[in-house]
Amino acid sequence: MLLDLLHWLDADPLRFRGAAWGLLALVAAAALAPRLRPGWWRSPVVFGAAVLLALVAFRWPTILFNRTLGNPDESQFLAGALTLAHDPVPYRSVDTHTAGPLTPLAVLALARLTGLPVDFTTARLLGLWCAWAMVLAHWRTLRVAFDETTARVLVLPLTATLATVFHPEITELLTEQLPAALLAGALWALAPLLAGRSVSRARLLLAGILLGTAPLTKPQAVPIGAVLGLAGLWLLWRQTGNLRTAWRPAVVLVAGSLAPLLVLVFTILAAGAIREFFSSFIAANVGYVQAPHYPWMRGFAEVARMARELTPFHVTYWAAGVTVLPALALGWSFPPVARRLLGTALVTAAAALVAVLTPARAFPHYLFFLFGPASLLLAAFAGGVLQLTAEPRFRWVPRGARPGLWAIWVAGILVPIVWLRVSDLPGPVGLLGQPDAAGETLRTLIRPCVHPGDSLSVWGWMPEYYVQTGLRQATREGQTQLQIEPSPWRDARRARYLADLQRQPPAIFIDATGPGNWDYDNTAAFGHETFPALARWIGLNYLQIGSHNHGRVFALRGRVPAADPTAGVVARLFPAASAAPAGFLGTEPQLVRADNPTVVLAHAPCTVLWRPFATEQVAHFAFGLFASAYSGEGNTDGVVFRVVALDPEHGTEQTLFERHLQPLTVAADRGESRAQVVLPAGVAITFETDPGPANNAAFDWAYWRDLRIDPAGP
Repeated sequence: MLLDLLHWLDADPLRFRGAAWGLLALVAAAALAPRLRPGWWRSPVVFGAAVLLALVAFRWPTILFNRTLGNPDESQFLAGALTLAHDPVPYRSVDTHTAGPLTPLAVLALARLTGLPVDFTTARLLGLWCAWAMVLAHWRTLRVAFDETTARVLVLPLTATLATVFHPEITELLTEQLPAALLAGALWALAPLLAGRSVSRARLLLAGILLGTAPLTKPQAVPIGAVLGLAGLWLLWRQTGNLRTAWRPAVVLVAGSLAPLLVLVFTILAAGAIREFFSSFIAANVGYVQAPHYPWMRGFAEVARMARELTPFHVTYWAAGVTVLPALALGWSFPPVARRLLGTALVTAAAALVAVLTPARAFPHYLFFLFGPASLLLAAFAGGVLQLTAEPRFRWVPRGARPGLWAIWVAGILVPIVWLRVSDLPGPVGLLGQPDAAGETLRTLIRPCVHPGDSLSVWGWMPEYYVQTGLRQATREGQTQLQIEPSPWRDARRARYLADLQRQPPAIFIDATGPGNWDYDNTAAFGHETFPALARWIGLNYLQIGSHNHGRVFALRGRVPAADPTAGVVARLFPAASAAPAGFLGTEPQLVRADNPTVVLAHAPCTVLWRPFATEQVAHFAFGLFASAYSGEGNTDGVVFRVVALDPEHGTEQTLFERHLQPLTVAADRGESRAQVVLPAGVAITFETDPGPANNAAFDWAYWRDLRIDPAGP
């Protein structure tokens, strides 16, 4: 029945818009209900339920569209939640990079409480809850300073904005929704202090916990949380007038704010992952701020541009900006409670703007931190003006002025928000029932190679593959930006990544660096082969079973049902070897004839891999470059021939043989050379041709010939 109704609404934009706007009108009616005669319709529960229904009415298509909307951060949180279900200790199992670890934990908790799967729908339900919690918290905060009807009406712009912003970076669950909701809850918990009322220690403890939890979901929340915490301490001191009585509740508030961090640190410390916490969370966020994308002052223009992208939030943003000066001028004359609320709103909005500006990056989802504070500033100023005009000293103001002020506020704020959406896009319709063709293709490809409890590793920035397959991360990272891009800590991150893989080899490895993949669409520049140790380990232990979205999909050798075609090809290349190679990396080696003898062309870069030998072996071989590589038009700058022993368990390697031939400039390097190398037991062996220091593979026509691998003598 319900599904039939949703399909009916989804089939026609007019039906969708009519139902959604009708429910938003119901919220407006519920806001005015306290002015009516007594009845159930005046209940706060009715107003809260109406707000939830309005949010659902606009958001249900994207909630039920169980696929990514574009930003990979949501997929990364879901990948983290899938992994935390296996090992719930952050930084031992999941590294969320500059985001805090609590958002994937919250997704997992919601899934466990409701019995829902860890998927995009569950994540967006959490985002819906955050939006609803923000509206409720701001409404109850305004209720401290204003009457019930005024508080409800003043929260309508925030409700309309959260409902009608269809931008994917707001409708997806990204890094700002949960901390914004926590901070709004902290403001509500502290709100009685604005009216000079006492607050129980339990409520102060709750406020502190909410303030302390927010930065662990997103460190950008620190300025806002700090301002709210300081405001709470100031109000506690003002309420008592002396430190003797204020220090006890102040300690409760401060202790509550420190508790989440201490619990997390002690948990991680007990798990032996404290070093990862500091390097991945603390140091990474410091480095993030110290590497801006543009000058800080340009940030104001960028924020204005991004606000325009988030229609209709830009109405609230500009209205709040215009309100600042009148608020500073008139706020001092407001009644005490309204004045304190306005002051809190001003400093909170300023802190939120600092939080958005500080990273100096043009990501629209950062502006979610401004949604609540900007709306609160407008509401506090409008409510304060209405209270001010009702005071006896303003008896000269005509009786009809108050409705006029309401009309100005509604016409200036609420009407533009509604009109921009009524006259703009039809909304997110046409999504319901769309098949997940890409996800089904990937699941079909890997199904024969996957067992229950298996894991996956994705090289690149496509964490949605974890969600599509339902497989947890084999490594701490849901994406490998820090392993791909040059940085002072890339080598350390690569070493940790490889160690995670070797400790717990995933059933499936996906190199997601081809065209169409997020951010890294050039396999030659970003593929896993740019990390040689990883490439060798993958070559030894995995087989490519297909491709997906221009990326390559590998499975553990023991999981692939079909015979290994790669090993068969290279085995025929080296018939005198005592064991067949496991495979190759880079350029495919080929049998060619060169002046009678048959040689193996290994155009650099090319690596041929052997699994560990049970006993010590001796390799005899010839090698060189074709004469055409350095004569006539040939212009090779040389090739490095190398034999390497790899220890997969410890991630170490030892060069057993290396020779750099430069026949174009060194006459002695022309022709064929021979060598003999002892191959130790118990380690993998690679025969490699490398383009050399300049990484120039032009004319690098290298070859191996007469390779024999025999057991070492007694």
